[in-house]
Amino acid sequence: MISDKKTIGKLEGYAKKRDWKSIAAALESESDEVRRAAADALTELADERAVSSLIEALMREGDSMYVRNKIEDALTAIGGPAVAPLIDRLRDKNDRVRIRAAEALGRIGDESALAPLIEMLKEKDIKVRSIATEALGSFGSLAREPLEGVLNDVNVSVRRRAALALGKIGDPAAVPALCEALKDKDVYVKDNAAIALGQIAVPSAAECLVDALCDCVWDATAALVQIGKPAFEPLIRALYDNAVAVRARAANALIQIGGDMAVEPLAEALRDESWGVRKSAVDALLKIDHPSAIEPLKAALKDSYWAVRSSAAEALGNIGDESVIDSLKELLFDLDEIARTSAQDAIKKLSETAK
Repeated sequence: MISDKKTIGKLEGYAKKRDWKSIAAALESESDEVRRAAADALTELADERAVSSLIEALMREGDSMYVRNKIEDALTAIGGPAVAPLIDRLRDKNDRVRIRAAEALGRIGDESALAPLIEMLKEKDIKVRSIATEALGSFGSLAREPLEGVLNDVNVSVRRRAALALGKIGDPAAVPALCEALKDKDVYVKDNAAIALGQIAVPSAAECLVDALCDCVWDATAALVQIGKPAFEPLIRALYDNAVAVRARAANALIQIGGDMAVEPLAEALRDESWGVRKSAVDALLKIDHPSAIEPLKAALKDSYWAVRSSAAEALGNIGDESVIDSLKELLFDLDEIARTSAQDAIKKLSETAK
């Protein structure tokens, strides 16, 4: 440990002198800390003469991910001069070498690496295809079409990465392919497709995301929230879906988006046969916090389920209109203690506001 500190101290001196050779030699150390410090120093120098040494170090077997990331940082800092030697490594017979070269090229994002990485998508090895797929996410719209094709890969891991890579690219032209991926048999492919659609966040994605609510795609709700108000109409239609879970998730999305234009459909949802949907509708009206929500919430104070009555009382307390106090007083005699307490708290809050 003491010798490591000494070596690292020397590296600092080499860096001041811009002695890249002495720093590069430290990449062969047996110590992770020394190799990490050497990579950090070479990142600062960004001297293209160190490319060969850095690539050799990157291919070292048994190195920790932490050290490899630091070496990739240095190659990324150097940029263009590192690309051709890394592309050469994509032709290596050793899968580990090719995978690490692909990862580094993905970090650099130089367009000259695009075609070789696309070619890797045809490899038999699953991990090679997966890493190439992930790397292509750094190449913007130029990589969109190849990645859309990978959404049909036979391997689930490759399809998952393709969806995330398309989200990273953020090209709206990928929306139809990602909407199709929401129908994948694998739940994580579907979730990743929803995440990607949320990152792209264009109105055209809203319809298929609402459809995905029915298929229990958990990230579909978050994606709809990211799209925002353009998702209102399909979400409002979803409030009338046959499936209770879809109605509840639609109400939940509307909660997070907010906006007074949702008040009327949410008021309709308060008549739903499922208490869970009615509770979600009340929670949505609480979030919207608009005077037009008062009448529907007053009606919800008489709901057959205690949780809906309790949430309605809380929502009315937050809206801040003391005209609802008489309605809340009726809830003070409720059979459920939680509902009564919510009414008491709301009355107290409104009374203090009125002073």
